[in-house]
Amino acid sequence: MKNVEEAVTTFFIDYFLSGRGPYDRAPFAWKKEANMELIDISEELEELGTKMIREHEDLNWIAGAGIDIGYQYSSKPKTSNGKIVYADCYKVPDRLKAYVQHNFIITFYEPNTASLRDDQKEILMYHELLHVGMKETKEGPKYHIVHHDIEDFERVIKQYGVDWAR
Repeated sequence: MKNVEEAVTTFFIDYFLSGRGPYDRAPFAWKKEANMELIDISEELEELGTKMIREHEDLNWIAGAGIDIGYQYSSKPKTSNGKIVYADCYKVPDRLKAYVQHNFIITFYEPNTASLRDDQKEILMYHELLHVGMKETKEGPKYHIVHHDIEDFERVIKQYGVDWAR
């Protein structure tokens, strides 16, 4: 039985994470073919995220804390409760840390963001970066998602005005 387990493990690592399997880049820069969704790492979004972190005082702490954020586009439109989702931010689960270098992933859903102007994409990135959270503990940093609140919307309005979406 041990030989079967070793063979399966070796196959998984070699096939899926080496670039020869359905995930053609390792370890998290996948092109996920299930459900016809293509996931692509985006240098453009990474540059935008870095710019937002640098330019917004309330985000500067992210760079200082050494938080690693992955940026990607999804080819699949996303909705939630009947509403369009333009982007989201999620914390990479601890169980995937052996495979994924990032602490958070920000995804822009390309079909939903294609018509946004550059300034609207900046605001969207700023909003998603506001979800990045970290708390220092005795065991080290604990990462978490900061949920929406009134202060989040207040920050966007102070930075960009009430009619930023027009």
